Amino acid sequence: MGLERWKDLIGEEELKAYEKAQFGGRIGFGKRPAILNVDMTYMFYH
Repeated sequence: MGLERWKDLIGEEELKAYEKAQFGGRIGFGKRPAILNVDMTYMFYH
């Protein structure tokens, strides 16, 4: 699923739980996709 690269950082039991929950898989866009815009300029000036 794509979780193989985490095997050195996350325990085997936790990885199994992630696989069971289908974490790391493709989810697609769905019927009503949204765009999230995060304005990061605030932190440059304050």
